[in-house]
Amino acid sequence: MDHPCIELKKILSGGTFYYSVDFDLTNRLQDRLSEGSAFDIDTLDEEFLWNAYMIDPLIRFRSRLSEDERKILDASRILTSAIRGFVSTVTISAAGSPLRGLKTNYPSTLSLLSRLSCRRAGTRFNARGIDDDGYVANFVESETVLWHPSGLCFSYVQIRGSVPIFWEQATGLLPTQQKIHITRSPEATQPAFDKHFERLELTYGTVHILNLMSATRMGEIELTARYQYHTQHSPLNRAIGSESPSEHRLIQSQFDFHAETKGPSGYEAASMVRQLIQDRADSFTYLLCNTVDALRNPSGQSEMPCKDHTAVIIQQQGVFRVNCLDCLDRTNLIQTILSQMAIELFLSHRSEHATADFWMRHSSIWADNGDALSKIYAGTGALKSSFTRHGKMSLAGAIADARKSATRMYINNFADKGRQNTVDMLLGRLVGQQPVYLHDPVNDFIDSELQERAHEFTTAEDIYIYAGTFNLNGKSANNREDMSAWLCPQLGSQEKQPDIVAVGFQEIVELSPQQIMSTDPSRRQVWEQAVRLIINNKKKDSTQEEYVLLRTGQLVGAALMVFVKSNVLKKIKNVEGSVKKVNGCSTTVEGPSSLPSIDRHVWNGWQQSMKRKPAPPVPKKPPLLSNSNTTTGPIKYPRSASGDTVTTAVDGQQAKSFLAGTRDDVILRPPSYRKGSKPTIPPAGLPNNVTKIASTRAVTSDPPPPLFKIRTTRSGSDMDGGRGNLLDRDNEGASTIPSLQPFRPR
Repeated sequence: MDHPCIELKKILSGGTFYYSVDFDLTNRLQDRLSEGSAFDIDTLDEEFLWNAYMIDPLIRFRSRLSEDERKILDASRILTSAIRGFVSTVTISAAGSPLRGLKTNYPSTLSLLSRLSCRRAGTRFNARGIDDDGYVANFVESETVLWHPSGLCFSYVQIRGSVPIFWEQATGLLPTQQKIHITRSPEATQPAFDKHFERLELTYGTVHILNLMSATRMGEIELTARYQYHTQHSPLNRAIGSESPSEHRLIQSQFDFHAETKGPSGYEAASMVRQLIQDRADSFTYLLCNTVDALRNPSGQSEMPCKDHTAVIIQQQGVFRVNCLDCLDRTNLIQTILSQMAIELFLSHRSEHATADFWMRHSSIWADNGDALSKIYAGTGALKSSFTRHGKMSLAGAIADARKSATRMYINNFADKGRQNTVDMLLGRLVGQQPVYLHDPVNDFIDSELQERAHEFTTAEDIYIYAGTFNLNGKSANNREDMSAWLCPQLGSQEKQPDIVAVGFQEIVELSPQQIMSTDPSRRQVWEQAVRLIINNKKKDSTQEEYVLLRTGQLVGAALMVFVKSNVLKKIKNVEGSVKKVNGCSTTVEGPSSLPSIDRHVWNGWQQSMKRKPAPPVPKKPPLLSNSNTTTGPIKYPRSASGDTVTTAVDGQQAKSFLAGTRDDVILRPPSYRKGSKPTIPPAGLPNNVTKIASTRAVTSDPPPPLFKIRTTRSGSDMDGGRGNLLDRDNEGASTIPSLQPFRPR
């Protein structure tokens, strides 16, 4: 039997983790210079600290110690900082150094550090898009550092990350099966989008988005359109005291990598991106600092020996955020070019240039970086690495890319689930996972006392929820149908408008083989718009917040839509959806408490209705409609839910008139039966437009009201007599109006 932590040990020993006990790996050089210390536990960036969950008990214990006790604990070096990503350094000889103006016989070093964020970590198809806190999947900060033995140091930072909207992509053995699904509406996405870029702007300054996705591939087109929409509506996309676009703090550029490189030039045409971003790259500059060994007075005499200090000459003022679909292959090639542009800018300011050997080492280290990051996220090395490494695409490189693509397909479909589970265990995200407990009697006593008095400094808020479901029978929404009586019931004086509205539809499309193989989402989108218009138009007063679509899901004919008030969005986190092939879909909304919603389509049709409930015995002679002009024989049916009294029976002539289309509404009622007799089941062969409107139960009175209503479907309406009230259709799925009860979070 394998050790329970064997997979955890395997991932930690895979060569993608780096740690230090006396150096801060989590922050870039520009931030470390302002800290005044090479390693300080209090200044570690938890976004890149992969062992944060493991050392969290020690960090909290350290925070309760005195200053002297903290120094003793820090001196033991038991607390380490670990990152995941890529770190490599190559040595540049004095003869090959691009800084030949600085005379020295010592070699220079070229380093590349890529820090992978642990906030939304995971594998390729399990971690996509953004979360409610504004963190994106596969977010990497890459820093190129060139150090010269004279003390001069150059640093340039760029970032990559998944498209910052809520989207998912299904796995599949074929590319056509890997469909992209955007899971939230624009209104529900904008708050998380703004959080993401406000954090980037605060850390790096102006952000320039470089989107490399295709303008012709399905899926990437929708992502690009939504990306541009949210960028245009971002508060950072407004000029600062000027109408000039150059003053914007968020800029977006589109570079269709596949379209630009499909010509005879191949991947060499990727260098055309220089023309697109040259001006912005010059304005962002880079970090340049110089280490001084000792301070000297104006007379030139050395003062008392002092600690080395670093003088900052230039600081980087902005950052390029590069992305493609996976942020791996295309992104790494373009980031190699951006790094080269920054070094060329630095050398041009010093009137120097680099040798061919230096650029070969630069390309090689970036190719290794692409392979390392791709193995973490997709399971294989990066595609196009042959061109990144050698500057040209060879036949062997093309064959290697084909082999990597096949390997990715296998890993993503069969191995990524286990890899994702191991990552979640490392980060403490498994359900029921508890951190190591450190016994601290004083703090434990304080915590217990605070828990007993929690009601004194905490408040609870009621959440009102509306949930409804209806079988559409394949019909589309139109302006003649008013669902307000169902979706917006009358509220009492003490009742409030619901904060969350969950609506489930069944048979939203006709259940045909074509729809089962490839479901058309357009019908669901029409109903989403119809429901949203109704619940927003029927608000109690105009001062209330509007409802926005939070999450939607569809499996063939079953669709689930969750709407929330716009002021509730900030309280919602971790909205997860799942579609299972049991004819249903579910959504879970988490905040202070978890709220699951499930929409399942049970068997439909008259012949399947009795499989959903106990069936009464079948009569021996169940005639229903005859071709003669006489009325039907005795059929025993239960009371209808509506309680209406109808005295007209159906005869053969009426049935013929109905089927011929000359009558719109015919009521079927048994003419006679004996009191106390049990209900019977009608035979198979009823017309398709016979709709059941009641549940089966025992007969206790004489005569009974009708159970079935035969009506035409020429009008395309599911309304009862044009009064605007939806018919109860127990056969097709419950469609009742639930009462609103307050939901109290735990």
